[in-house]
Amino acid sequence: MSTVKLAENWVEESKKTHRELYSELDLMLRSLDRFFNLEDIPPTSVHLTSKNFITELNAGLDAIVKVLSILERIIPAGKKNAYLFQQFAETKFLTGKKRNLYRLELYKQDSPEKSLYRLYGAFLNLKTIVTDLRRSKFIEYMSFKNLGQIVSKEIRENIFFNPFKREIDPELDHIGHTDISDIVMGIKDKESKKLVSITFLFLFRFLRHLEHINCTTLRLSELHPSLLIITLLNSETEVFRTYLKKSVVALRDKELANTLEMLSYQFTMESKRVYQQELKDIFEYDTPAQLRGKIENSQGILKNLIEHTIINLAQYWIPDIKGENIFTDFITKTEQSAKLRENIYVLSRVLMMLEESSEDPDPTESKRMLRSLKICMEYFEKTTFKLLRYDDFDEFQNFFVEALSYEMNGEFKKFITRCQYFIVFLDTTLRHIENRAELKDTPLDQERAEDVVSQFVSATK
Repeated sequence: MSTVKLAENWVEESKKTHRELYSELDLMLRSLDRFFNLEDIPPTSVHLTSKNFITELNAGLDAIVKVLSILERIIPAGKKNAYLFQQFAETKFLTGKKRNLYRLELYKQDSPEKSLYRLYGAFLNLKTIVTDLRRSKFIEYMSFKNLGQIVSKEIRENIFFNPFKREIDPELDHIGHTDISDIVMGIKDKESKKLVSITFLFLFRFLRHLEHINCTTLRLSELHPSLLIITLLNSETEVFRTYLKKSVVALRDKELANTLEMLSYQFTMESKRVYQQELKDIFEYDTPAQLRGKIENSQGILKNLIEHTIINLAQYWIPDIKGENIFTDFITKTEQSAKLRENIYVLSRVLMMLEESSEDPDPTESKRMLRSLKICMEYFEKTTFKLLRYDDFDEFQNFFVEALSYEMNGEFKKFITRCQYFIVFLDTTLRHIENRAELKDTPLDQERAEDVVSQFVSATK
């Protein structure tokens, strides 16, 4: 029985037709490679020796299935079916000699087509293994780590589709706006030009990654691949910061070096916001809605960070360049600070109204104001948490966890005391925000803010 011919030149045409799918394939392979490294996944308060990695394993399986779904759309149906039949025939009909010849031909990977077949077969096997493995219900860290080594081996040994083969992939990585690419082309100093070019390429690659995150679903099978993308960005931003740190040392343009160091510091702080605060214990969350909220917040923080970094760097050469001219939904620092200030003011006012209601012997009004407070806090979580400074996040998070779970009981006075302390903290935070340079000529719209307060209060009447 003859073997199916594996090497057929259909990949180039497939790349033209499915450009976005090849971008997504590259991204998911990168994400899976990094996901099984403990230092790259979000931190957990559970000790490794007692932690069950079953949730992480399920997330990894969903990402493996995602890769398979991409490959099944990339590989033409006839070619895929022929390959699957060949795999069946190998075990049922081929002699040992023919089986060896078939495998040698496939493992040569002397064409992109063979590399795709090899990748497809490997991920079919991984899907079966992981599906069986999760039936044990308890997955120790070493099992999780060893599985990751197998996944990484398959990815990195793929000749044509190993995403780590080149630091910059010219087919996928490009500067995504002509105004920015014109800045790079206009830099005369070769050393500066190379560094700035690679910096912009990194930043636009990160934006490309974020575009593949899906926050429109409550299905875990679709949320998990998005979480792996966030995990990948944790690793890639660290590589980016390390590259900047090493490169600026030898830069002759010291003013440019200082600008890049400042941007690197901002990346450090905002990355900590995402991975050490927003995503901490993410695999312990019980509901898809909670997971989606955390992914959405993280995506918003990172997108905002990357876009502002691109604009801040571009302003080194063109001071009057506007973010809204580069990115369609760009929000300026002034708009962000104004929004944060208004929402903190509103939250403080609703808290003060709850405090005032506690003086009434009849608890009816206090119960109503507590409901109003929770509605206000839920709105704040969805719209404003991603605008908080790294140093302020924990204080907000701790109070919100406590307040949103609180029900009226004999500890009400104790809870009101906790609210009073938080009001003081909010007042201090507001003063700091008022001192920001971008708000110097933009006072709080008191009338608008009070109208928002009224909306939250009236929502429970």
